[in-house]
Amino acid sequence: MDTSKRRIALVAGIAVTVAAASVGGVNGWDRWKSRCSAHVAETPAKVLRSIQARPADQVDLAADRGSDSINPNAARGVLASARKPGGGFSPATRVLVSGADGRSADSVQSIGTADGDPILAVGPPAWVGSALKGSVVVLDRHTGQARWGRQYFGDAVQGRQLPGRMMVLQLTSRPMAASFATADGDITWCTWVGTDPVISYPPTFTSDAEDGQLYVVREPAEEAGDRSVLLSRIDGTSGKIAWEQPVDGVDRLSSLDTFGDQLLLSRWDPQMYVDDRWAALSGRTDPNAGAVVARSAATGDATWTYDGPDPSGWIVNVIGVRDDTAVVVARRVKADPKTGGPAGEALNQSWLIGLDRTGKERWRQDLGSALVYTLADDAKVADDVVITDESKSTDPKVRLVARDLTTGKVRWTKMTSRSGPTIKLEVSTVIDHQLVAAGANPRGGLQSIDLTTGSQQAVLTDGDIRNIVGDNKSITFVADGLVFTLDHT
Repeated sequence: MDTSKRRIALVAGIAVTVAAASVGGVNGWDRWKSRCSAHVAETPAKVLRSIQARPADQVDLAADRGSDSINPNAARGVLASARKPGGGFSPATRVLVSGADGRSADSVQSIGTADGDPILAVGPPAWVGSALKGSVVVLDRHTGQARWGRQYFGDAVQGRQLPGRMMVLQLTSRPMAASFATADGDITWCTWVGTDPVISYPPTFTSDAEDGQLYVVREPAEEAGDRSVLLSRIDGTSGKIAWEQPVDGVDRLSSLDTFGDQLLLSRWDPQMYVDDRWAALSGRTDPNAGAVVARSAATGDATWTYDGPDPSGWIVNVIGVRDDTAVVVARRVKADPKTGGPAGEALNQSWLIGLDRTGKERWRQDLGSALVYTLADDAKVADDVVITDESKSTDPKVRLVARDLTTGKVRWTKMTSRSGPTIKLEVSTVIDHQLVAAGANPRGGLQSIDLTTGSQQAVLTDGDIRNIVGDNKSITFVADGLVFTLDHT
């Protein structure tokens, strides 16, 4: 942007682009930038210097730890494993000890990459309204030093990337979105996401980015049960809010996914247990109570809903999207004929379904009662397949199934036991058509699965993997208070 001609002005909570000549030229720009900096200030140099990954053979856990949150024995185990990884990954060259300077193991999250360098959210989580601050930093993977950082406030931060830009949404008493260049952290815009404060906990606050646009859904401050969530589109280049629309009749959402010219909204938490799903739908007369809701990305207007494979009452969650197919899981709980309450596992039903951009079914697969518990760990879209982890509490066997995303046909199946090298789909990433996922068992390390054949290799044989991101060069993950980046060869 040419700063001599344009600036971003905050008017009634909405960022609008105006000619600099009409608002004071460069001075107007300076005032705007100063206001943005107050909310996403540069991370102090002292803090930035403390965020440094040391050579893997020079890590001194006793000296670097600075916090009782790291178990030295566990950290030594994952460190030794990362020095000799499998699955086509090179040994770790640098390691960030995330417990330094009072930061706990929970306070470092890998949220993206910038030209192969990991982007991390570092700092103590805080309650809404707290003055505590964390930082979004880019860690130079060759020198180990944080190149730049921007502070955020509040108890949650979301990172969304567009080419050359990192957008951060910070949940404070009044949510804000800010964008800065991934090369140097220079602010390009900031804007409040609405004018009213957040008053509930935990609030609805989620987002997605696609084709240069940022989409945000949040809840306004009216009384619970008498409101609709608000959906906004923010231009990723200027920060201008293009539109804001209420999603009528929906007071809470668990996810927002971009799907071509559509936005898909899932209402219910995908980790709901059987009894919770029963309570959510029992006695409701609204046939769309558990439906996926689609909105136009161009205007925010309603387009279609999908309420399950039949009108008998389902909770539907979006698993992921790719090209012209959105994969959803529809689950319901039948009534026990003896008690009238939620039935046992055998009467819980799960369907895996592919939808086109009009909301019509492309394919469906009846999974019986295989996806009963934590859905985020049971299903994932990975490249051109959808992976499901199908098991029952009464069966020691676990079945990992890969289906073609376009047709729903089974590509391969892997059988294992609960004591074997099972994986956590929720803690996984895709690199070079391999799914790299945390082991499901305690200290299960990392496993790599070829998405074409299903062949599996151990990347790490030890480690409690907390989160992971990847690109076409490497993976970055947090394990036992340490942050690693491993190159893929």
